Amino acid sequence: MIKHSDIDEIRGGIFSGNSARPLYIHDGKNDITIGLRQHLKGFNIVVTIILSNVPQELYKGLLSKIEELGNKTTGLREKRKSKTKTKKSAE
Repeated sequence: MIKHSDIDEIRGGIFSGNSARPLYIHDGKNDITIGLRQHLKGFNIVVTIILSNVPQELYKGLLSKIEELGNKTTGLREKRKSKTKTKKSAE
């Protein structure tokens, strides 16, 4: 059994920038890692419960990872848009 307070790492899935990958949850106290795939029935509910109960530092770190990934994605989209506009202007 993994207790919320023993979770010291969550990686993969949405936190890796690819939601098709499994989400790995690590229990640092017992050195156990479990993986959850998104197609699991009730996946979003399970992840919500886990995230709402993990230690605050871990939660804040995960939020900053999501923000960084969002900023990278936004930057790439804008870069592609500007390239497309430049090509259309050249024509």
